Amino acid sequence: MQEPVPSKSELAWADLFPSRRPGLKGTFGILNHTGEKYAYDSISPMYAFFYMMLNRMDGKSSLLEIVDAVKAEALCSNYPVFSNAEINRFLELLRKDGVIELKKKNAGQDYIP
Repeated sequence: MQEPVPSKSELAWADLFPSRRPGLKGTFGILNHTGEKYAYDSISPMYAFFYMMLNRMDGKSSLLEIVDAVKAEALCSNYPVFSNAEINRFLELLRKDGVIELKKKNAGQDYIP
């Protein structure tokens, strides 16, 4: 049996360690009220998938580990699973607005795509 080949996104995610900004307070759903940028139907933080992703961002797990775990949870719970492009779009919105930080493995530096 052939091993699956990781996508470009998955290879990049393996070296990124996301964490929520410590100053961010309130529930994740509050992001829906911060402006229209989070109101896109396909990446609403009200989807359990994205809620679970942000909840796991502690700076200790790689983004790939987080996405894999959340995809498995979503499949088991019959929640929708999102494409890598949708996940990247959501992460970029969170990063640009200072909700999360992305650090490169072993570099300790902010990741700027």
